[in-house]
Amino acid sequence: MTKQPMLTPLNDSSANGGRFGHLNGWQLALTLIPLALLFAGGAIGGAIGAIGALSNAAIAKTNLSTPVKALSMIGVVLASGVVFLVAAALIAAAIGK
Repeated sequence: MTKQPMLTPLNDSSANGGRFGHLNGWQLALTLIPLALLFAGGAIGGAIGAIGALSNAAIAKTNLSTPVKALSMIGVVLASGVVFLVAAALIAAAIGK
């Protein structure tokens, strides 16, 4: 029998459960909410939602207090929605609708 080689993690992020690993339930929920823009706005909404989700994942892993984290993450969710609405209005104005 041969011994299987030991595989090391690709990077520090994958060693710690990835970008969304080790998050509480409320942190994971607030991280994934901006991705709902994918269904509302297709590729543009998905891109804005992905930026919001990655931002919330970064905030969730900081050493801030829980109330500050929650308020910051809610702010990112709201900001993602506002950015999407502004982008939709600009595109609608550009194409003349």
